[in-house]
Amino acid sequence: MAKYIFILDGTGAHHTRLVDFLNRQLPTEELLFLYCGPCCESAKTFGVGNALVLSSFFNMSKDLKEEIYNSSKIIIVGFFNVELSLFLCAHRVLLKKTTVALHGGEFYGQRGKTSIKRKAFFILRRSLISKMEACCTFVPDDYYVAQKFYLLPKKHFLAELPWHFEATPVQAEEEKQKSPIVIMVGHNALKEDHTVEALQMLRKFKDEPIEIIAPLSYGDEKYKEKVIEKGKQVFGNKFRPLLEWIEPEEYQRLLRAVSVFVIGVDRQAGTFNINLMLRLGCKVYARPDTSIWSFFSNYCHCDMFSINDIESQEFEDFITFQKNDRVKNSRNLQQALNEETCLNSWKRILGITNK
Repeated sequence: MAKYIFILDGTGAHHTRLVDFLNRQLPTEELLFLYCGPCCESAKTFGVGNALVLSSFFNMSKDLKEEIYNSSKIIIVGFFNVELSLFLCAHRVLLKKTTVALHGGEFYGQRGKTSIKRKAFFILRRSLISKMEACCTFVPDDYYVAQKFYLLPKKHFLAELPWHFEATPVQAEEEKQKSPIVIMVGHNALKEDHTVEALQMLRKFKDEPIEIIAPLSYGDEKYKEKVIEKGKQVFGNKFRPLLEWIEPEEYQRLLRAVSVFVIGVDRQAGTFNINLMLRLGCKVYARPDTSIWSFFSNYCHCDMFSINDIESQEFEDFITFQKNDRVKNSRNLQQALNEETCLNSWKRILGITNK
């Protein structure tokens, strides 16, 4: 019988890394991972013995329901599933031992106009979260953003994800490719990434010896088409969209050639890519008015560069990033976010004391 039940909701890549990490660090017999929503496909591909794909909360087996009731804690990682909300609504007694780890979409998605259906779901979710034992965010400032939309539990934790610990300062010391200079723009095919606008910013460098790569393996198909059209129109064959999912090891090899990463996302998103690029010694441009900027700049003590400065920069200024600064970023990240800090964050959430 598992002590800790993890309900994994949302996209699956981050969840897979978390499942693998916790299974290596904690007794597997005490953990049970339930995949629901879009991450079910990842569970089928990468799932492990104590991970189950839950196709519906309405046809859950009696034994599984009993295991959930008998567990010490329930941790919801990402809260987007309507069925999950309805299940918790019908089993409110579970809320007092439930902690929700908010990805960001649960509150950033409420900005601007929303449909009546989404508004109703938000109201239900807000009611459930207010009665939970605790909440977590993955970057500190997201807690204050979430407070604008939810009545959050008083108990709050900072949850850490396994942040590409395999990338080391040694890799940051490697000299970057001189020609062409590889620039990565954005991290997905969602409009909120503002990749089209970022490509327009870089237009003035189109005659320089560059290669532009844009990860577009998931997101909105219509926006993906817009990004590809803009990239080809401005940069021609210097633009390379990444349309297929790439194995993690191959993806990291690809990114080691990148000198500059430009991400225009206006919310907490792309943290895995930013983390990896900083660890690999890349110069990162982002929006200074976001929680990811404050996380990497203030919490992790990394040098970040404002995307707003690109307009006034010459090409050499845009790409220049000294070796000692690259290595400093990587070392600071390794010190701030590592296997020990990650494990300790989840031990605090689970109420496990170090012996």
